[in-house]
Parts: sequence; structure tokens; C-alpha cells
Amino acid sequence: WLYGDGNNFVKKIVERARQEKVIKVVDDQFGSPTYTYDLAEALLAIAKSEVYGLYHFANTGVVSRFQEANFIIERLKLDAEVIPVKTEEYVTPAERPRYTPLKNYLLELEGVFYGRDWKSAIEEFLFKER
Repeated sequence: WLYGDGNNFVKKIVERARQEKVIKVVDDQFGSPTYTYDLAEALLAIAKSEVYGLYHFANTGVVSRFQEANFIIERLKLDAEVIPVKTEEYVTPAERPRYTPLKNYLLELEGVFYGRDWKSAIEEFLFKER
């Protein structure tokens, strides 16, 4: 669940919350929202290190889309209500997996990079976007 420049879930939630009083968001899809700035920092750390191989990176923590949307709206103090819905009720062009969190286990084990939690990353992104 990457967000940064361009279209992404975080920006869509902010836009919808500013336009609508009630928004529906799935509550049965879980993942690790990840700021592209943090991903770039992790990639730089890997490139500068002596390690090689396949590494996962994400901001830490697991959250549902519903919880993420609520956090965004509460943090920006927007006047919108988030209603939980199931994936089956929310039609999208592509099927979405239900559980996709990643862990930074190998990066941390190698001492290459330690990711921050998803909440502090989203907060930084939201307040840069203002």
C-alpha cells in the first residue's frame, strides 16, 4: 500500500472526506501503508550497504483500510464519517487481496535499515501535502 506523489489511497480518502459527509471503506483488507519517501530511504541504505538478496520493506504495523481512513480523517480533523463495508460490497475493477502486510525482518537483522511506524509516516505525508 504505497503512497506519495500521484494517485493513492491516502489522497483519495482526504479528497472524498472533503467532498462527502459519509464514505465507505473496506474493513477486511489488511496491510502495511508505506510512504514512498521511506521506501526510497530503505533502498538507498541497501545500495550503500554490503548486503545482497531479496528484502521486504514497509512502514511497520498492520492496519485495515477502514482503520487507516479513520486515522487520516481524525488527524486532519475532517468532518466525515467512515462506514465499514466488506470487500464483497465494494466493487473494484481488480480483486484485492485481504492480507498483505510486510515485515522488515532481514533489513533489521542485517542492521541496514529500521522502518518507522505507519502512523508517523502518514502524519508526515499529510502535513507536507497541506
